[in-house]
Amino acid sequence: MLDQHLTERMTVDDVRSRRIEKSSFWSGHCDKGSIKHGMYAPAINSIETLLHSGRHYGILGSNFSLFRGDYYKINGYDERIIGRGLEDDNLANRFRVEGLRIRSMSRRAIQYHMFHFFDPVPHSAETIKKFGAPDQAWSLYGIIKAQ
Repeated sequence: MLDQHLTERMTVDDVRSRRIEKSSFWSGHCDKGSIKHGMYAPAINSIETLLHSGRHYGILGSNFSLFRGDYYKINGYDERIIGRGLEDDNLANRFRVEGLRIRSMSRRAIQYHMFHFFDPVPHSAETIKKFGAPDQAWSLYGIIKAQ
């Protein structure tokens, strides 16, 4: 999660030259909680995977991949969800209900998220409860709509 200052001064050459991949380039310009996600270290990811094999990982809509068949198995995103945040949690939890395992690719698949403004959509406690922890994998409001 890069800050506004670095995002505004970054150039295409910073990406093409792979300068962005050097921690000295972005150090001090990112959220402290996301620093580990900017370092390519697949061996560390493998060790963490072994140590935390039962851990439940979430997904981030801007950086995840899946098998198309698994997406179809749960009927895709629940299109009733408005705003940001809950759609990722909902999808990940419906994968779990279906028995699909989510694996972290931290330190293997690097994403540099440039700063941007956004208008958050506040979710009520009822909406969070309804969509955040679904008890069914299949959404009636996904790819195939309920009749």
